[in-house]
Amino acid sequence: MKKIRRIILILLMVVFSASYFLSMHSNLVLHKKRNDDTIAIYKYESLIKADSKATAFMENGWLEIPKEINDSTRLVYSTKYKFEVNESTYHGTAELLEKPSVTNLHFEVYYLPLNPAVNAYSPERLLAKEKEIRSSKENLYAAIVYGILGSVIAGILIFDFIKYIRIRIKN
Repeated sequence: MKKIRRIILILLMVVFSASYFLSMHSNLVLHKKRNDDTIAIYKYESLIKADSKATAFMENGWLEIPKEINDSTRLVYSTKYKFEVNESTYHGTAELLEKPSVTNLHFEVYYLPLNPAVNAYSPERLLAKEKEIRSSKENLYAAIVYGILGSVIAGILIFDFIKYIRIRIKN
């Protein structure tokens, strides 16, 4: 019976340890993603604060893409655009939530006055999306739970091992 208990505990420890390390790996990936998120958040906040706008025109139409938005799948319309500032042409990409009409192929984009190459369509929506992604801490909580469970199982195994050694020494 004790052997079965030990085997079960060892298997549980292996499973929880593997889960813990996988969670930690995903947190490292998330850490890099969070740095990218910080840059994106700064970019969108800067665009909103600068409040410099230009009329952009679609290049080569749009592409319909199904996307998860607020727990439901809907079509977004991905397009490339161009706009002019101070007689120079700049480019960008946008995801429109409403289907563009053939007669209305232009929309408003935000840009930084000192560097119009930094631009975006609907930076308010993009900023909200980045902040939502950043606030997700599910993987961190999972890593903590797996770490605690793995530590408890390791403690039980160590306690059993010490007990086993004491019994062997007495005999």
